[in-house]
Amino acid sequence: MIAAYRERLTPGSFIAVSHIASEQAGPELRAQVTRLVDACAAADEHVYIRSHREILDWFEGMRLVEPGLVCLPDWRPDNLLEQEAVARALGYGGVARV
Repeated sequence: MIAAYRERLTPGSFIAVSHIASEQAGPELRAQVTRLVDACAAADEHVYIRSHREILDWFEGMRLVEPGLVCLPDWRPDNLLEQEAVARALGYGGVARV
C-alpha cells in the first residue's frame, strides 16, 4: 500500500507513516495488546502488529528524515511525559523524502 501511494507522489515530497508495534513492550503491555487484537478480531476489525523491520521495509527507495523510524515519542524527545509513558513502546513513526 505504501509503495502504491509513494508512486503517486511528486519527487521531493514527504511521506509520514506511523504504525502500532509491541516488540519493545514489556510482557504485561504485550498481553494487553494481544487482548486488543483479539477483541478487534472478534468484532471483525483487524489490527496488525508489525515489527520495526517490517515497517522499515516500507521506506525502501526513500531517504528517512532524522531521527528515522523510531518510537513515536522520539519525534518529540523534549516531551518527558511521552518519553516516560507506558505506551511509549507501542508504535513506530517515520518520515521520508520521496
